Amino acid sequence: MDEYVGLSPVHAFRLRRWIRTRLEGKIHPGKVYYLDRDAPDLDAEMERHTALAG
Repeated sequence: MDEYVGLSPVHAFRLRRWIRTRLEGKIHPGKVYYLDRDAPDLDAEMERHTALAG
């Protein structure tokens, strides 16, 4: 799944919104790790997110 850079926080195509409404809000996982689409260094943000999967 991909997050789109440059979309408003409430845009229907935001991955975070999709996860919250279709997964997180229904199955209530212990943790959810979101990509920060507004991070100044998107490559570093992807590395940070990948490391969370450990």
